[in-house]
Amino acid sequence: MKITKSISIAFILVFTFGSCSSDQETIIEPTPEQEGPGETVQTSLDSIRPLNGPKGTLVTFYGKNFGTSETDVTVHINEKEMSVVSVEDDKIQIKVLPATFSGEIELTVRDFVSDSEVFDYELTAEVTTVAGSSEGHTDGVGPEAQFDTPRGLAMDAEGVVYIADSGNSAIRKMTLEGVVTKHAGGGCSFINGTLETAKFCQPYGVFMDSEGALFVADSSNDAIRKIDINGNVFIAMHKFQDEKGEPDEMKAPLDYVKDSKGNSYVVDHNNHRILKRHVDGYVQAFGSIDHGDEDGTGEAVKFNLPRGLAIDHQDNVYVADAGNDKIRKITPDGIVSTYAGDVEGDMEGPKEVAEFSSPRSIAIDAQGSLYITDTSNNKIKKITPKGKVITLAGSDEGNNDGIGTDSQFNSPQGIVVNPEGTLLYLADSYNHRIRKITLD
Repeated sequence: MKITKSISIAFILVFTFGSCSSDQETIIEPTPEQEGPGETVQTSLDSIRPLNGPKGTLVTFYGKNFGTSETDVTVHINEKEMSVVSVEDDKIQIKVLPATFSGEIELTVRDFVSDSEVFDYELTAEVTTVAGSSEGHTDGVGPEAQFDTPRGLAMDAEGVVYIADSGNSAIRKMTLEGVVTKHAGGGCSFINGTLETAKFCQPYGVFMDSEGALFVADSSNDAIRKIDINGNVFIAMHKFQDEKGEPDEMKAPLDYVKDSKGNSYVVDHNNHRILKRHVDGYVQAFGSIDHGDEDGTGEAVKFNLPRGLAIDHQDNVYVADAGNDKIRKITPDGIVSTYAGDVEGDMEGPKEVAEFSSPRSIAIDAQGSLYITDTSNNKIKKITPKGKVITLAGSDEGNNDGIGTDSQFNSPQGIVVNPEGTLLYLADSYNHRIRKITLD
């Protein structure tokens, strides 16, 4: 009996310890973060610092199991591949390249791809004077050229800039090298004809369509004029019938754009309206002679001395509503809303609370960023696609080239941007100059 009892106890002890051993192995099964013989450490990303900065910023990725081979690592910001500086097992460092712009960060290490973070790229805006000096009317190169209160600008596919030289009642042309020549007009009058014989009176805005035709908001002649690709100048829009069939006319048209379907939009400045002429000739008014600040549709909308227009690839039209210190938006369906701006002032930040003072002109790049001449603040501002308003250049009134807010303007008005969003030209109206802003 004693022997049997001992064997039974031994059997129970062996069974019990064996079971405990099996349970313990399950509990202490190694996790990827633990290190030890035969254990695998998974690649992981813990943090990225910093998440903002200008070109040349060194960005560090902290994590585990990156390895040490640069060929195993790629980093993209805004879908642009960055320069890898160094790779250590727990740290990767990259350098932000020029003209990266804001966008998602993607780290790839072998088969590992990180979740998206966003890098906020801080633009460097270098302002230089391309052409112009003192008030006058002289062709030439760079400072030899003279303008008198230049306003609207347009750019063709080769980068040649067309200038509404308002005080000289002329349309001027400027090459990439800053060579300024007469394109049409000179001396206030209202004459159609050729480039050599046509006359304008205080042209304000200019717009080039996809076919290369140039449209001129001939403000003191209350007309939109067209310069076709053969150099013929004629009236594109002047008097028309309103929605009720009554005679109507524009008063001081200041800007013009055309959408992808051929519809035209005009700033009817003194009537506080934006006019849309449909391809069938029907003219639709947004706003009325009673100025105000109301969103909506048709004549229920209120503007206050609107000045500039821009149009995006979805045919949304943006309006520099100068008297209301706001940027307004008109959809292709005719719905008008406030896009940016609150009260008069000078404030960056989310577009709903940002502040402008008498914005005059708008340009838009292929990425959907808007560039605003914040005229009474003597600044150039940008509205990013994510709705953030930042100051690119300018400070108080003056006439200085420089970087960012070290530069100065005096009533900047017309503005154009290349599709990439890396180069701006603006009409520095009261300095009688054309300035260039290089962004990277």
